Amino acid sequence: MDGVPGRCHPLGADRRGQFAMSVWGSYRLIFVPDHDPIPLLPDGGIDLAHITKISITEVVDYHGD
Repeated sequence: MDGVPGRCHPLGADRRGQFAMSVWGSYRLIFVPDHDPIPLLPDGGIDLAHITKISITEVVDYHGD
């Protein structure tokens, strides 16, 4: 996922395992890795170097949640 535009970043708390990227204003495109199983690092984090497919789950302004 290196080089993904839009300030791509992992989310935490109740959105752990999801990623967001800016699309317009405070709206974010939310997506998850589309792998089974999801490639993991030894520390349990997602191995971003091996993510080749994603599934878009929503476009949302979650800042007001």
